[in-house]
Amino acid sequence: MTNRRPLIAVAGMALAALLSGCSGSTAPVEAVAPTPEVATVKAEPSPTPTAVASAVESEGTDASATEAGDCRGTLVEQTEGPYYTPGAPDRTDLADASTVGIPLTLTGRVLDASCVPVAGAVLDFWQADGAGVYDNSGFDLRGTQVTKADGTYLLRTVIPGLYPSRTEHIHVKVTGADGVVHTTQLYFPDVPQNDSDGIFSDAMLVTVTDQSDDSMAATFDFVLP
Repeated sequence: MTNRRPLIAVAGMALAALLSGCSGSTAPVEAVAPTPEVATVKAEPSPTPTAVASAVESEGTDASATEAGDCRGTLVEQTEGPYYTPGAPDRTDLADASTVGIPLTLTGRVLDASCVPVAGAVLDFWQADGAGVYDNSGFDLRGTQVTKADGTYLLRTVIPGLYPSRTEHIHVKVTGADGVVHTTQLYFPDVPQNDSDGIFSDAMLVTVTDQSDDSMAATFDFVLP
């Protein structure tokens, strides 16, 4: 027992010296509690409204899908009327300098039910002149044409005139790639007689893109059922 006390005393003195040296000019170190593991997991920030809107806008914005989504309306079947003459010549210009009426340029496309352009569709147009008169002995203001690879067509004619019980209109037969013939009529906006015409359909109104006292330009897409 007498041998252990000096050892204990020496150990105590050494520990005291060590503690005394650590408490000199060095600031005491603050004990830090261990951080739980779950706190080290970085939470993903919530998306901002702008980011959400951008994601929605960017979804499904493929050009072909957008174009297909733009397809509106359908071709409305309407009466052929009493003035149709089969066998009209193949041409895009129905009028010339002697034709009565204000020049009209009509453009557009033929589309199928999925809004895909129809190449090779046949369009057969006929109409009255600017005074409301049909040529029933020849082919004035009558003609057929075939749509291009992108489904487009171009018609140069005149704005048709009025005659009793009818508003301004252009007759057309559209034959799709499947060979089915659709008969309809095109109309013009802001014509007072539209309201009293029993055949008129606002689904078949052309869209006027340019107009003056001397000419009109308009467009219409035929969407096959």
